[in-house]
Amino acid sequence: MTFWLFTIGLSTVIAGFLILVLRSTRTAQTGTEAEISFYKAQLTDIERDTARGILDRHDAEQMHAKIGRKILRLDSSRFEPAPPKALKPSILLSFIIALAVIGGSHLLYLQLGEASYPNLPQADRIERAAFLLENRPSLEEYAKSFASQQKPREISEDYSGLVAELRSAIAENPSDLKGLRLLARVEAGLQNYSAASTAQREVLNLLGAQVTAEDHLDYAELLILSVGGYVAPEAETALQAALQLDQQNGGVRYYIGLMFTQNDRPDLAFKLWRDLLFKGPEDAPWIDPIRAQIQEVAFYAGVHNFSLPEQSSTSALAPVAPALSNDAMEAAAQLSPEERSDMIQSMVAQLEQRLQGEGGSAEDWARLISAYGVLGDDTALQTTYQSAITKFSTDPAALVLLQNAVESARGSP
Repeated sequence: MTFWLFTIGLSTVIAGFLILVLRSTRTAQTGTEAEISFYKAQLTDIERDTARGILDRHDAEQMHAKIGRKILRLDSSRFEPAPPKALKPSILLSFIIALAVIGGSHLLYLQLGEASYPNLPQADRIERAAFLLENRPSLEEYAKSFASQQKPREISEDYSGLVAELRSAIAENPSDLKGLRLLARVEAGLQNYSAASTAQREVLNLLGAQVTAEDHLDYAELLILSVGGYVAPEAETALQAALQLDQQNGGVRYYIGLMFTQNDRPDLAFKLWRDLLFKGPEDAPWIDPIRAQIQEVAFYAGVHNFSLPEQSSTSALAPVAPALSNDAMEAAAQLSPEERSDMIQSMVAQLEQRLQGEGGSAEDWARLISAYGVLGDDTALQTTYQSAITKFSTDPAALVLLQNAVESARGSP
């Protein structure tokens, strides 16, 4: 109520000021009256000085005539007939403007404002954000509300059997670092992010002092994905550990920015994401999510002159980038879309020729499968997959990797 009384009072004062300005013609008339009174007083003084003999009568008559003409001129201008209804439009306009100021400002506030909100000075907002960050739910607490939303990925019976074999092998040999890394990747591919994070945690324990920033980032990312994108305190701890090893790690800085957006600090998130966006590279996995969110973050951060940088055509090659060299990427940027497509198909064909002739790792075959998935060539994808599983028929881990590549390439749910 106090707020509305204050705003109505302030609007009334402003409207009153406008009315006074628009009715200033009467002030001009009051000035004319004062000038006539001044000249009349001069005539009285002349008559008094003449009676006393101070002024010569001839001089007094000349001065009297001169001042009289001035009074007549002022008096005639005062009584000139004014245009009819000259004052009424001024008064009407004054009240129209007053109503527009009061009514318009209140209508605008009803659209944009909220009178029930308390004052929110910057220092209080920062303090509140720090409190939210410090007291946000733990991973376990947040997972309770999110668990019902998780939907594991559907897989074929053959693939399910391979995954079961991998899980069993890791259970029998929990110190198998390579197997644990593969299990973390496979579980993540199945959208079993909680199980994937458990496997990745064991990877960190086995690595000990040899752990890298990317290892910590992988763990943090799996924790975040396990609860639908929420950056819990446990994930923040992993991110901070990664940051200590690599302060410029783009993935770590992206997720820290995401944490700030979730805890009322869009200003800090915007600074981190803007730097990452302009630094690149454009095929980095954090660039697309930043481009999708940064304009909204900029708005809430109070940055209203931000615009997204143009995206280079080389970013279109990102899905098959593992099959292309840096030189090829640079060359592709100079080509037309049709020429670029032909170039990609040519290089994918070269990769297949090398694998068929010289062989390669399961990762290379999985990369080729993914490339055919991007190109939409399902026949070549299936042929490549059959060749690969024949070569790695005795390696369960490789078979899981290849099957996962096929499922991803075909866009299985």
